[in-house]
Amino acid sequence: MAAQISHAMCTAFPAVNWSGLEWAILESAPLTRLVRVTDPLSFNPRKFPVGMAFGERRELRWRKRRGGLYHLVSIDEDGTPLDEETARPLAELHRETIRLWGEARGDAWHEARIPRRVDEYPKEFWGSAVGVEMVHYEMKGECGPVFLYRCRRLVKVQP
Repeated sequence: MAAQISHAMCTAFPAVNWSGLEWAILESAPLTRLVRVTDPLSFNPRKFPVGMAFGERRELRWRKRRGGLYHLVSIDEDGTPLDEETARPLAELHRETIRLWGEARGDAWHEARIPRRVDEYPKEFWGSAVGVEMVHYEMKGECGPVFLYRCRRLVKVQP
């Protein structure tokens, strides 16, 4: 099935199907975290006004707007939109891997540009650098093409 994008606006963070999502990037004013998506969740998405969870076949992003509404956006390759009325098809353009910051030393990854240890990367990546595989898409928009991407998975890359 071709990938599709959909979105929903909600007054409260909705019940979400987290299956198939492996990692989440969570953002709040004082902190940004990379965490595994577990069942039950090891984090409360309501405590993070901005976030993104991703896995092999889909990605879910959310942002709490100034008025208090949650805006959720999903890119899904399995045909399960957040809202059927907002679903739009996407054409896959290409894939690439982007190297993430940090070098494994001791018990954490260290990066001179980040003023703290980066200890969220999975231990199975020791001895290599960590990258994220991205999928790039094109959506036909009313005023021309719209280019989008989603994170797919964490991967080992050469340091």
